[in-house]
Amino acid sequence: MSAKQILVPVEFFSADSDAALDVTGTLAQGLGAHVQLLHVVSPESSLEGMVPGADDAESDVDEQQRALTGLARLASSLRSDGVGSVEVLAVAGNPADQILRHAHDEAVDLIVMGTHGRGGVSEFLVGSVAGSVMKRAGCVVVTVHAPRTPVPTIRPVT
Repeated sequence: MSAKQILVPVEFFSADSDAALDVTGTLAQGLGAHVQLLHVVSPESSLEGMVPGADDAESDVDEQQRALTGLARLASSLRSDGVGSVEVLAVAGNPADQILRHAHDEAVDLIVMGTHGRGGVSEFLVGSVAGSVMKRAGCVVVTVHAPRTPVPTIRPVT
């Protein structure tokens, strides 16, 4: 496999996204690839209508700035793990559309993204960003599902 541009859509506080970053670090080192970390501020995260006086455009810009700060920390971690070239980007819009647009515009060879892997009726009715990207991408898409930690069993003391 040859990939020089790897795109990693990042969803903060997601174990699946963290797992995708781990896989990306290994791939990027082995391939000598440039990594692009992308966070999409979706319309669902807007404060307009929920907080009196909140301006949608202003809250998107604030959210993008916060995302860039978080992405910079992730980029630093990848660099310290040996990934040579990492870029960070934050945009507003529909996540799947923005990921696909960026992948096309930047001639990305590979997209590595976390997926919740819910499946079943909820995914059929709602869909998923990863599923939409997989169906429409013009490049290879690798989805990563974080291993789940088992729930401890609590037994009564007898």
